[in-house]
Amino acid sequence: MYIDHKVIVFDLPFCKPKPVKRTITCRNKNIDNQKLGTAIQGVAEEMKKDYNKNRVDIYNRKLKELLDIYAPLKTRIVTDRPSAPWMTSHIKNLKTERRRAERKWHSTSLCVHRDIYRDLNRKLKNAIETAKKYYYCHKIEECLTSKALYNVANTLSGKGGNSQGSIPKTIPADKLAERFGNFFIEKIAKIRKPMDAASSSLPSFDCFDGDCMMMFEPVTKEDVMKIIKASPPKSCCLDPIPTPLKLYYLSKEI
Repeated sequence: MYIDHKVIVFDLPFCKPKPVKRTITCRNKNIDNQKLGTAIQGVAEEMKKDYNKNRVDIYNRKLKELLDIYAPLKTRIVTDRPSAPWMTSHIKNLKTERRRAERKWHSTSLCVHRDIYRDLNRKLKNAIETAKKYYYCHKIEECLTSKALYNVANTLSGKGGNSQGSIPKTIPADKLAERFGNFFIEKIAKIRKPMDAASSSLPSFDCFDGDCMMMFEPVTKEDVMKIIKASPPKSCCLDPIPTPLKLYYLSKEI
């Protein structure tokens, strides 16, 4: 009996895609807390004497200026390196050991340390190759259809798998955009149609005849401090200073 299904092993000249680089901004964490706290306290004392109605905006602006002085923004370019799906804890440990052996070799320049580094480097390469083979063989074995197998092949060749062919190429771009727009316009019209019909018969409510709140009791400084200290240490770009830094100075009663 002749079987025409045979295993074929070959190399493909595919290049590894270049990693994506992006620009990030960060601040130096080594802040002189004492100097910054003294500056913030000076701003607070100055604002107590100023009864401008825009005191909050001025206070936030001055805090941002102080933060830029004591912890200026730094810009740098980083490389996004997505974690490999075949990465294991064993490979990570081998990388750590290899790096440690490399530093030892450079510091001593001894042949024995060079041999240790080369041996670990060889072990790491073999472990990575074995992990890659196991991962992709397992992925191929899980493919129950030809489509799934083609998706794995596209991923290996850097084509992105399911991202190909999602938009029809036979329709011109302007007509395709118009069809998308008409689709959403019709969808919104269908949603609003029953709402417009229901708006003609709005429910009636009785008027409120209870006691109205005309005055509010002012909160104390202790109440405000308690609320701020109980808040989670989260920050956003609108905060004049990071929340952990603010909580630190509140704990020091600055």
